[in-house]
Amino acid sequence: MDVVSWILIWGTKHGEFDDSIRWIAEFLKYLCGFTTQEEEDCFDGRCNDIHVDMTGQGGYGYYVKCSKSVARVLRHCKNKTLFTDTGAMNISVLFDQMQWDSPRQINMSGADFAAMLLGNPKQRFFFEIYMQWSWFPYSPAATYPFDTRIGASQGHSNQVVDPTVAHHPLTYDEAMSLGWIFPVTDYGNFSSIQQYGLKTNVKGSGKGGRDAVHFMYHNDTGQGYIRMAEGTTPPRSYRRPVYLVLDPSFIVDQQLFLTKNGVFLFHGDISFQYLHVKEQLPMIACNVIHQGRGHSLPPSVTGGSWHSNTTWQHVRKEKGPGFIPGGPIPDSIRNTAWQFMGQQVPQNYGSWFSALCWTRNVILIQH
Repeated sequence: MDVVSWILIWGTKHGEFDDSIRWIAEFLKYLCGFTTQEEEDCFDGRCNDIHVDMTGQGGYGYYVKCSKSVARVLRHCKNKTLFTDTGAMNISVLFDQMQWDSPRQINMSGADFAAMLLGNPKQRFFFEIYMQWSWFPYSPAATYPFDTRIGASQGHSNQVVDPTVAHHPLTYDEAMSLGWIFPVTDYGNFSSIQQYGLKTNVKGSGKGGRDAVHFMYHNDTGQGYIRMAEGTTPPRSYRRPVYLVLDPSFIVDQQLFLTKNGVFLFHGDISFQYLHVKEQLPMIACNVIHQGRGHSLPPSVTGGSWHSNTTWQHVRKEKGPGFIPGGPIPDSIRNTAWQFMGQQVPQNYGSWFSALCWTRNVILIQH
């Protein structure tokens, strides 16, 4: 962060850099917490004020307008050349695409823009910062010391995101450790879903349906469950909400993805036969599949064991594609959904990976 200090203090004092690079440097200073305690306390209060403004009854302030414009560009812009595989866009390019809704156009400071993104109620955005170790601020074609990118976690209709790069591919046992998985919609949409199921309607045109069907999940944050993130908050805008719980049988042979803000994605259509209709929030005690019995964690998480009918393909997915019984020890162990969400891996589930690491260490010692 020394370069940020140089730009904001030395560069500002001597007028060495243009307004654009100073604005981005201020944004990064507050986004990354490179602040004094007094600045941090003031910034926390600003984040809280903006959060209240964005979640209040009115919902028409310029922070809301700016946030929606950021989301619109990142989710629906048709120009795929502007995005990385994760769906992120350079911040200057983003502001150009936002046109008159750009933070620079409404004189929003870099600190306020950071507060707006961090105060977003569902944490819809993520950030990528790449340092340029060689940069030339005084050349005719001046370059910046950092490439700052912003992306939306979900909601795309422009097919710019590679889900295997941007999100976590879930195994069956990981998906079953989320709790009940479901979308929520208004009852007015129920007859259409009952007839056609959940549709993505992918067009790649930046209009129409999303690239993936979106789900949320719910659990009691008990031991073994994957934590609920900001994206798992049910919307409050439905008059008569309907919850459509996904049957676990659908997950067995399908690839689903988990986003950092806790949204569950499937890139395809889902028939209504795999959905169980509930009119109340399906908490883990809710009997969805079996009468009188709620949700339960898989035995691999609770006891480090398998069902009697577990297939080899299932085991290989859980342990990672590099694992072969009797074969060489894999060079790397796959990242689990718990780690992806910033948690410790449950002890029983993680014992497989610990055993692999321990075996590798023994082999290295023997050599």
